[in-house]
Amino acid sequence: MAVNFDLHNRLEPWREHQADLQRGFMAEIADPVWFLGRQWQLGEHQGEDAASPVLVRVAYRRQPIGEDPSRPGQFPGRGPDEEKPLTPAETIVEGEPDDWWTLGRRIRLGRAAYERAGPLLDNLPAHERAALGLPPLPPPYDVFAGGYDGLAMFRRRQALQLPPDLFAECPTVARGDHWRAAKFVYETSFALAATPGALRIARHDGGEIDWWSAEATDPLPEAGDDQRFAAVQQPARFNYPGAPAPRWWQIEDARVDIGGFPPDRSHFPTLLLLDLLLEHSNDWFTFHLDAQIGDIVTVDGITVVDIFGDEYSSADPRWTARLSTPATGSLFRLRGWEAAPGALALWPVAATPVTGEALEQVALGVDEDANLLWAVEERADGRILASLENEPAPSPALAPNPDLEAGSAIAYLYQPSTATPHHWHPYVLDVDPEARRRFVQARLVDFTQPPQTPTWLAPAPRARLLADDQRGPGDPFHAVDPGEAPVSGLRLDRRYVLARRTDGSPVLWVQRRRLPLLSPPAHRLRFDVLQEGS
Repeated sequence: MAVNFDLHNRLEPWREHQADLQRGFMAEIADPVWFLGRQWQLGEHQGEDAASPVLVRVAYRRQPIGEDPSRPGQFPGRGPDEEKPLTPAETIVEGEPDDWWTLGRRIRLGRAAYERAGPLLDNLPAHERAALGLPPLPPPYDVFAGGYDGLAMFRRRQALQLPPDLFAECPTVARGDHWRAAKFVYETSFALAATPGALRIARHDGGEIDWWSAEATDPLPEAGDDQRFAAVQQPARFNYPGAPAPRWWQIEDARVDIGGFPPDRSHFPTLLLLDLLLEHSNDWFTFHLDAQIGDIVTVDGITVVDIFGDEYSSADPRWTARLSTPATGSLFRLRGWEAAPGALALWPVAATPVTGEALEQVALGVDEDANLLWAVEERADGRILASLENEPAPSPALAPNPDLEAGSAIAYLYQPSTATPHHWHPYVLDVDPEARRRFVQARLVDFTQPPQTPTWLAPAPRARLLADDQRGPGDPFHAVDPGEAPVSGLRLDRRYVLARRTDGSPVLWVQRRRLPLLSPPAHRLRFDVLQEGS
């Protein structure tokens, strides 16, 4: 097979290499008339009554957020002490009453209590000593299994006559629990100035808490004279990567391609960015206000002065439509404060928190065939529980039914339904005294055990996520609102989170989170049957 080689010759003029690169950086214009023609075609030669802002006068007020009624002195509000360190809002909202009691502290204080009161503890009955023991411990703490629990001893310190100095470092005021077990969300409210319940966190799934997490329940109270401020600022042009240059014929930055962001329904912020670039170009200006974390900042009025000395005030109806002020709306408006749309809550958030390994993980899903809500404990006490494939399912036994045998020539045996692993917990539909439907936690029966024995019922859930610590007398151990269990299911996890206060001191709390699932857990159950006996 022949191979053809194409040869091309090109004649080029010889140019001496230029040592100075400055001329290349000057971007010289070879035809200025062409630029003038393009400006004429784009209408830039037409004069407009427009100018850039050079001065902004702002009237605003700052009001501190109040304290948590369940734990005075611990909410992020500053109060009279402006230099008081602020605790992240996630700590206050998500913390548990005993989250100070980490596993290491429970082991350490339990061993110290046994050294001080060992003979007294040895004389206790066996069931009382078992109640003071540590729960099942995950590695590497499993070497301390069988020891005493410092938290259990702290709760019974008076009955055990333990010395007070043993628990001198322990907090005496418990933090309020804002977790709603029936909804799997956090709900709480905080005071603002002298108005109680002005800020409410209605449905917090866990995680970051910022201005969008709160809503107002009461009108914004009037601020005092010491809370009102006036500021004069020089606005600056809003700048971001890929922003258009302020001049028409200025060379743009080619490192960012705005057209490379595909606008689609799942990227709504991209549509806003493109609208900002194409419609408003570089006509956005910003200015800053002196505010403090833990305050409610409310803008009462803005006056803009341009380069011609003209003033545009948000109080003037002629210019209200031309100003992006609270009078015309805000992207950061709190719900419930329609009369004060310029109010913004500055929450102290946990910056880059460190999360630990999950202590508990639970998957929930509605099984429509069985008409049950399944709660599957995937992790409890820091340990992974056995899965459905790895856990040996008990073989249901055939139990005789004397009622069916009477007067019948054929003896029937009761065959129970499909065996279910012990970490699968059913919730059955029930109606409470107020005629509200709910899923109530139930217990499976283990027919491999003799009836009415302690092991006849399946073990109760170990995860604290499947318990309601705020239930009243006569209430079920745990009940779930039907509307809180979506068709696709949800996942709950509980873990330690470490962050810092504004003064740099560490703060530790236990966080519970509600996360979506792609598909709910389901367990195929069959009905109980009667089988002919031999």
